[in-house]
Amino acid sequence: MKFSGILFYIAGLYERKNEFLVYKKELEEFNHQVVSQWLWSEDTLPRVIARRDIDDIARCNWMIYFPTAEKGSGHKIEYGIALALNKKISIISVEKQTGIFYSLIPLSQQYSTWLNFMTRNFKI
Repeated sequence: MKFSGILFYIAGLYERKNEFLVYKKELEEFNHQVVSQWLWSEDTLPRVIARRDIDDIARCNWMIYFPTAEKGSGHKIEYGIALALNKKISIISVEKQTGIFYSLIPLSQQYSTWLNFMTRNFKI
């Protein structure tokens, strides 16, 4: 059987990995796939992890981005890669995101919560 759903990439803080795994299961219930291998991979070499993440972003159809103000977070680079590759991106954050690159995401793709994202996109 050929897969016909959406390929998602979830970008956010590593410390929220368990939360994102719950979201992965929810998307799978709608016959979609999450290709963010960082959520379950046990790789430890930074070069391997970075290359894999870039490949996963290139493969996805849609990035779900959970921004944070914390410095040094790889998800900001992942967001930039998705922008450069012209991927569909949704931002989920309680706080309004500022900066020129956030202005490239339509307000219709900015959500305050995961539930809001799921309700508006999948009619749950």
